[in-house]
Amino acid sequence: MNHRGGATSTTSRVRTIEGWFVEDQSSSANANHRTAISRLRAIVALSSLLLSYVMLSSYRESRVLSPSYSTYDDRLDRMSMAELEAFHSYEQNAPLFEAVNSNDVELVRTLLRDGIGGGGGGERERTIFYNVNAEDESGITPLILATLSGNVQLVNLLLTNGARAQPPPGFRHTPLRAACLTGNAQLIRLLLDMGADPNAASEGGRTPLMGACYLRPQYDEGPDRIQLSFGAVSLLLADARTDPSLVNDFGESALDLCRERMYNKSMALIRDSILGGKKKMKKRTKGGKLLGKLGKLGRRKEKPKK
Repeated sequence: MNHRGGATSTTSRVRTIEGWFVEDQSSSANANHRTAISRLRAIVALSSLLLSYVMLSSYRESRVLSPSYSTYDDRLDRMSMAELEAFHSYEQNAPLFEAVNSNDVELVRTLLRDGIGGGGGGERERTIFYNVNAEDESGITPLILATLSGNVQLVNLLLTNGARAQPPPGFRHTPLRAACLTGNAQLIRLLLDMGADPNAASEGGRTPLMGACYLRPQYDEGPDRIQLSFGAVSLLLADARTDPSLVNDFGESALDLCRERMYNKSMALIRDSILGGKKKMKKRTKGGKLLGKLGKLGRRKEKPKK
């Protein structure tokens, strides 16, 4: 009984218990019915949430235990900070570097498959895997070593096991430039197809095109030096992304390096590419008239000297 108005009131209090909202209602049948339905819906929702969590946990566990999901990125996701530090260190990955440097394809395959302390055991989730993208103290990766040696089979093996054709930001050297330094047309084409950036500059601002214009000594001293450079330059310039006008930290362009090494065929190709770019610019500026007008506007501001 309501002492103020004389009418019966239905009291309702709401309290929070661990995220659940529970209503204390009067003996009203309708109120109790609504409460029962609300609780039932909450229980169903919680059950669905728990079921989803169990399924997700099972899926993650299957990724850890199943060799088919042991990809490069999967392994990184499961590592602690200490494991990551060791994973990226040269010391832990030295056997992989040595195997690649020896051009031992089968040993590299075994190391990448079994990892450190592996060998086909059933506890693969505890295996320490080698880092196919690790760098030595000079910033050289296993893929760069394989590319410099010209071992196409080894390069393909590393790429299929997570080696990056285009390294992430902060790199010091690129596999594509390594291929260009040796004039290896097959590897240049492969790395470009795998996403390598033809303008990515290594230390000193050196681009892959500059590498094709300044072959390593053992290739520059060979009888095929002109053709090796020309083939590499041709492939790079066939890629619309390649910018032949870039300069390194010493102010040298690819054309300058070609001139120094006297790679005449490459020099002519680069010059034509640069001139072709200028022709496109001339077309976009209506035969250079727009640029001429801008030049006149700039000269009007200058006062004649007395």
